Amino acid sequence: MCNLEFKLWMEQQLQNANQLQTIPPQFSRLTHFTNDRIANMLLGGQNLNYGAQGIITTTADIHSNNEQVWKTIISGQYGAFNRTTFGNQVVFIDLTPYEVKMHRIPGMAPGFVENRKIAGILDRNTMTYKSNVNYRPRGNQKPQNIDQARRRYNTQPVNVPSPSQGGPDVW
Repeated sequence: MCNLEFKLWMEQQLQNANQLQTIPPQFSRLTHFTNDRIANMLLGGQNLNYGAQGIITTTADIHSNNEQVWKTIISGQYGAFNRTTFGNQVVFIDLTPYEVKMHRIPGMAPGFVENRKIAGILDRNTMTYKSNVNYRPRGNQKPQNIDQARRRYNTQPVNVPSPSQGGPDVW
């Protein structure tokens, strides 16, 4: 099969295997090429471990939509790098822009990505996609203690009567 035929075949396979979850709002999807052993560990519920440095973006590429994801998978290229040399299993990771930024700075993020942020894994050879049952990404949530403080101190608007209704005329 020549290179052009292979690319056309890959594009057709990817269209047929378009089972990826939509990227949640406020998230970016990262693609990370890896090997079978690591892919099976991740599907088994383990975190994606990057060792002491914790820099995920050195080996993962950031995408804002699934079309960009497919193009990276089809070509195996991202910029000047041939990602297929890392392995044929593609891990899909959903992170907020803040989390991506923290992973770029050594020591600012843990040396792993939580398993719940891994959407699934695609075998680039067979185009079979396995979703991660633990996938539950969370965005920036409002802290719960704000609501508790409102209840505790009753910070709701207070209706003060005007002087014509018997309220104070001097404050």
